[in-house]
Amino acid sequence: MKKLKRLLVISIIGLLIIGCSSKVGRIKEQLDLGSKYMAELDYENAIIALNKAIEIDPKNVDAYAMLAKVYEKSGRPDEAKSTLEKALEIENLSSEKTAEINEEIEGLQYLVKISQIPKEYDESLSIELSNAKSLRIFYTIEAENSEMSIVDGEYTNPIILDKNGTYIITTYTMDENDVKHDEAKVKYTIKLKSVSNDNSSSEAKSEEDKSEISKGWKQVGEDLYYYGDTGKPVNGEQVIYDKSYYFDDEGKLIRNQFVREEIDASEKDDIYYKLINAGEDVYILGDYADSNGVLWDVAELSSDGEVIDRGDYYEVTEVKITGWNYDKEYNKTDMYAPKDIGSIKIRKDAKLVTFEDENENGDTYLNYYIADTYYNVAGGKLSEVTLPETLDLDNNWNTVVDKEGYIIGAKPVYDADDSGTGMLTYEQ
Repeated sequence: MKKLKRLLVISIIGLLIIGCSSKVGRIKEQLDLGSKYMAELDYENAIIALNKAIEIDPKNVDAYAMLAKVYEKSGRPDEAKSTLEKALEIENLSSEKTAEINEEIEGLQYLVKISQIPKEYDESLSIELSNAKSLRIFYTIEAENSEMSIVDGEYTNPIILDKNGTYIITTYTMDENDVKHDEAKVKYTIKLKSVSNDNSSSEAKSEEDKSEISKGWKQVGEDLYYYGDTGKPVNGEQVIYDKSYYFDDEGKLIRNQFVREEIDASEKDDIYYKLINAGEDVYILGDYADSNGVLWDVAELSSDGEVIDRGDYYEVTEVKITGWNYDKEYNKTDMYAPKDIGSIKIRKDAKLVTFEDENENGDTYLNYYIADTYYNVAGGKLSEVTLPETLDLDNNWNTVVDKEGYIIGAKPVYDADDSGTGMLTYEQ
C-alpha cells in the first residue's frame, strides 16, 4: 500500500512538472513569435502572439514589456502606457522591475504617435505624426517609387501615400538639446482599388485621371484634398479616421486658420448680432484647423504677448486657444492643453460686449466698448487691467469676424477696469 501511495505521489509530481514545462514552452513559443513578427514590422501579428502569452501567464512581466515595445515601435505610445500600467499591477513585482517600468513610462512622452495603424490599405492614406511634448519630429520614407522617398525630413504636414506600393516610415523626435529619441518604424502597403471605365474604349487612363476617381487623400502642390466615394473632392466638415477636418468650397483642406461659419437666419434678430451688424458679410469664428488640418473646439482665446497697434486694427501676438475635445480612448470629453495659434487681428471699431441683462421693463440691453476705447482704458491691453493676460475672449458667446477674418464682435471675459469708463449701452 505504501509503495502504491509513493507511486501515486511520484505520478502527480511528474504530471505537474510536465504541465509546467508545457506552459513555459508555450509562453516561449509566443514570445519568440512576437519577437519574429516585430523584426518583420508585422506588428498586428506580434500583438496577437504576445496577448496569447499573457493569456497563458497573466503574471509574465516579459510578455507585457515586449507588447509595450511593439506598441512603441508602431507609433502607439498610449497603448504602450496602458500595457505597462497593467504590468505594474502584477503581485510581488520586484522594486527593480517596478523602477524599470516606471522609467519606460516616463520615456513614452518622447515618442512619436502615428495616426494610422500600419497595415494594407485599398485607398490613399494621410498619416499624421505627433508628440506629447510637441517636440520636433523627423521622418524617413523608404519607397519603391523614388519620388516618394524622403530622408530625415522634418515633419510639418500629413504624409500622403497615394500611389500603389510598400512604404517603410521611420520617425523620431529631437528635443531642445538636439537629443534624438527612440524611433518608431512602420510599414504600409497601398493597393488602390482599380476602377473600370465603361464609357471609354481607350486602353488605359492617365495617372491624373485615375487619381481623380480614387478615394482618399490627394496632394496638389502644397494643397491637400480628400476624394470621397463619388470620386470628387469633399467639402465642408468631414470626419476621416475619427478626426474632423474642414474643406473649402473647392475641396481644399484648410490649415492654420479658423473655420468661419454663417450666422443662422434664426439668430440674426439676436441683440448681439444687431449691435455688431456692420452692413457687411459677417461670420462666426468656429473651430480652429491646426497645421495638419485637424479641427479643435475653441472656447476661449487668450494671450500674454504683445498687442500691436496696426492703424485700423490691433494684432494680438502669442495667442492660445482652449476648448473641449472628445477623447475616444477614455470615452470622455476633456479640456485640452492650450494650443499656440500665432496672432489674431481685432478691428479698432469692433464691439466688445462685457454684460447682458434685462431692464425693469424686461427689455434686453448690452454693455459694450469699442475695441479702441477698451484697449486704452485697460492700459494697452484687450483684457482687464488687473490681469496678466493681454487678451481674454470668451468664444462661447460667438466671436464675430468679417470676410477677411478680422474680429468685429466679441465678449471679453472681464470689464476693462471695473470703472465703466468709456462703456456704452445698447438696447433693443
